[in-house]
Amino acid sequence: MASTLNANTTFNKAGGLSFTAGGDATFGDTGTDQVTLSGPTTITTAAANTNQVFNAKVDGAQDLTLAAGTGNVTVTGAMGSNIALSSLIISGNDISVGAIGG
Repeated sequence: MASTLNANTTFNKAGGLSFTAGGDATFGDTGTDQVTLSGPTTITTAAANTNQVFNAKVDGAQDLTLAAGTGNVTVTGAMGSNIALSSLIISGNDISVGAIGG
């Protein structure tokens, strides 16, 4: 089953958050949508080997790990354009990242 989070989303857990999807995970439907990190965040679709798509901007002075196994990771929204990420780790089959930083 796919997970889709459109509009603005805040991952709000200061101690860290792990989001696991059993199917494709899509964040935002336009480049104006916003994902805000307030703690270290790991998003994984690795067990299902499915895709992750980030159409939303992603900001927050936090660590972000994206793991897709043999799935693909596609980032079309800017990452860290307003508030730089502390670190970014991406693993997957085909990785496509549009813009990092401002």
